[in-house]
Amino acid sequence: MKKVLLLVAVVAGMMISTVKASTADLFSVDQVSIEQEFAGLNDLDAFVSNSNVELGDLSAAEMNSISNLSMENFNANSPLSPAFTLADMDWASFAWGFCCWPIGLFVVVLNKNKSSEQKISFLIGAIVTTVLGAIGGGGAA
Repeated sequence: MKKVLLLVAVVAGMMISTVKASTADLFSVDQVSIEQEFAGLNDLDAFVSNSNVELGDLSAAEMNSISNLSMENFNANSPLSPAFTLADMDWASFAWGFCCWPIGLFVVVLNKNKSSEQKISFLIGAIVTTVLGAIGGGGAA
């Protein structure tokens, strides 16, 4: 068994020593492709800066008039914009998650008629009650 492990270690060591990677390959940047990707965003920034309007006030026609950018390419769920806010909270679903999450799992999460905002609200309620229970030591003896 020791000979097999030694053989595997020697072969692995030889393979590692023959692999030559340079840091230039790992960190190469193609500036042209980056500029092409951001061309639409730069046009939108210039339009918004020059016309003193906010992004939420732009209509689809105005968005389509900006070169390289259309509403189909606009991702409102990007990491830069919040996907779920306090205004989207469904308090009834939150209460199911906070007060009685096992039954709320069937009432809210597994119900196909519930929206994603209601399901997220339920999960937030369940997480809050779990964290508060852990902090307060609920039931730990």
